[in-house]
Amino acid sequence: MGIVMSGIHVSRKRQNGFTFIEILVSIVILAVGLLSIAGLVTTVIKGNVSSKKTTTAIALAQTKIEELKNKPFTDPELEDTNASNNFNLSSTISIDHSEEGIDENGEAGGYYNRIWNVANNIPSSGIKTVEVIITWQDNGAHSISFTTAIAE
Repeated sequence: MGIVMSGIHVSRKRQNGFTFIEILVSIVILAVGLLSIAGLVTTVIKGNVSSKKTTTAIALAQTKIEELKNKPFTDPELEDTNASNNFNLSSTISIDHSEEGIDENGEAGGYYNRIWNVANNIPSSGIKTVEVIITWQDNGAHSISFTTAIAE
């Protein structure tokens, strides 16, 4: 295809490919997309770590409950050593028993704290109500608790 100007024939060649501006715009769009995905991946990883810690805390509480249920009714670990917390067994300040700085296996050297509070004869005579509380620090304070009743 050509253009005739005042008797001079100028020919335009059709160029194939992309312009520099088109390439820059494409790179910017790609970079924004990749950065968004990187942020999402970081959030997912943090969520997985948090879920693992919560799952570990749940397992620690369940293990202690099973231990306590298998002990004799008069075992020292089932003593109500602090009657002032009997109507607030979820208290982490006024406590009956605790294990501090335990790991995922319940052994020393971790960052979980396991507390269990016991109330005698609640809700009725011959029954002990036990609440097991697990606390830990991970970008703030976290805790989970489980309650069970143990009959004589």
